[in-house]
Amino acid sequence: MWTRRWGHSTHLLFVTVLAACAGEPAPTPTIPDAVGARATMAEIVGALQVALPLALDREAFGAPENREALDASLRRLRLGASALQGHGLTRDAGFAHLSHSLAEDAAEIEARLRRGRDEEARYLVNELVDVCVGCHSRLPGSTSELGRTLFDAVDVDALPRSDRIRLELASRQFDRALTEMEALLAEELIPPAQLDTGGFLEDYLQVSIRVRQDLPRAAAHLTRWRESRDLPPYLAARIDQWIKGLSSLAPQIGPGDELAKARLVAAQAQRLRRFPADRRPLVHDLVVSSLLHRALAVQQLSGAEKAEAYYLLGVAELHTDPRRWLATAESTLEAAVRAAPGSEFAQEAYLLLEEETLGSYGGSAGLHLPEAVATWLDELRGLAGL
Repeated sequence: MWTRRWGHSTHLLFVTVLAACAGEPAPTPTIPDAVGARATMAEIVGALQVALPLALDREAFGAPENREALDASLRRLRLGASALQGHGLTRDAGFAHLSHSLAEDAAEIEARLRRGRDEEARYLVNELVDVCVGCHSRLPGSTSELGRTLFDAVDVDALPRSDRIRLELASRQFDRALTEMEALLAEELIPPAQLDTGGFLEDYLQVSIRVRQDLPRAAAHLTRWRESRDLPPYLAARIDQWIKGLSSLAPQIGPGDELAKARLVAAQAQRLRRFPADRRPLVHDLVVSSLLHRALAVQQLSGAEKAEAYYLLGVAELHTDPRRWLATAESTLEAAVRAAPGSEFAQEAYLLLEEETLGSYGGSAGLHLPEAVATWLDELRGLAGL
């Protein structure tokens, strides 16, 4: 059964002191160069080669004979994730946020295990896979030999198919993941509506558009699926729109003029969107996301251009991010405010961010806004010039 393993959560403030959670003084953050970043990733992968297979087996995770190796791997994971967070200081807001999430979770895992909350720690080790997927599916990428060592460390044949695909994406085994997802489309084992509500279709489009940038391939597979299965009318209509979008937007996905093209495609998405949760423009939103992630990662943009790019990206991520607990849209909208204080896009980004944040803390019992969140919003409101 293809089901989501992640859920919605409220805004994640960058206020956790990582080493304090783990009970040690925090090392001074460093900003490694490209070689240092690769070495840091190798440390993280090496730690997960020990921790992740144990986390997939409840008895093995809690076995006394494995505790020394587990403790060492989790400490290695925390230190590596903390170093990667330092590298994120020089990168775009998306990478900075995801590397922070990884560092925060790694520290929390070690702290919970130290307090004897083994099952919670085990659960969080498994959930780290989604942080890796979130990061690795933002930009075009090739299969990683380093990631393959992590994939090979796990008994993948014992995993449910959805978890195996998650691991393939997390370890950057993109070709294998895409092939397996397309094989699942060709089979008749899972009802179409279940693939839709479980998030499989969105995951498939993310890999096809943002990682592989092969829109014609996705259009061909979705067309065969559409023609061979008896889809509910609502889903058939949406798939028809996705196929149309994949065909019409294929020329836009290539390099060059990313911000200008993203602006155009975002306007098209807005015209298609009938209501806030409408998924008909998903292909358009993912193309916008792909273009802007690349623009922000590699291009020299002015402050005003960054504010526009981050705002458009935040809007797109509100519609495309299936892992809302990572709060990527919130961090992206914050980056828009900080990129060009007082600008039109800073103000638009703040208004949307405030609406999303207050909605997260509201309910039948009224609004309960933590003081730290209120202070954070006050600061951003001032920067926006509102």
